[in-house]
Parts: sequence; structure tokens; C-alpha cells
Amino acid sequence: MFREYQRIGFMTAIDDFGAGYAGLNLLADFQPDIIKLDMELVRHIATRKASQAIVRGVAGICRELGCHCSRPNREGMKKAAKPFSLAALRPI
Repeated sequence: MFREYQRIGFMTAIDDFGAGYAGLNLLADFQPDIIKLDMELVRHIATRKASQAIVRGVAGICRELGCHCSRPNREGMKKAAKPFSLAALRPI
């Protein structure tokens, strides 16, 4: 169904990537236009090296697959300890 939506011109997305069923197996089967990261994955990212490494890896996967990687919306970000930028998480 997702491929049909893409074929007729709709943009597709995976929301809350990294939570529940919205993970790597879904991405292996379906490459959307946009991947929006799960808030829990990016909460406190400024101080959590493991989260930084995971998000950096997902951003690299998105680049290779031609997907846009997006952080959670601003409302969710207000709850985060410090704002962050995906651009700041450059590949190693």
C-alpha cells in the first residue's frame, strides 16, 4: 500500500521511528520520504552519547536511502533538556 501511495505522488513517512513497530525492520521493507524520530530516542540527547550514536547512525541510513530524517516536533522538544540539531550529529 505504501508503494502505491508513493507511485501516485503522495509523500510517505514513518512517525515515532525507533519506538514499537516503527524500527529497522519496517525501514528495511519500506523506504518512506520522511522518518520522524521518536521523542524518547532524542530526549536528553545532548548528554547521552548512546542516543547521539544511534541518531547519527539512523541519519546516515536515511542519507543512503534518500529519506529525510526529522526530529520530533517543537512541542515535544520543549520537554527535552536541551535543544539539538541533527546536523550537529555528523557521521564519524
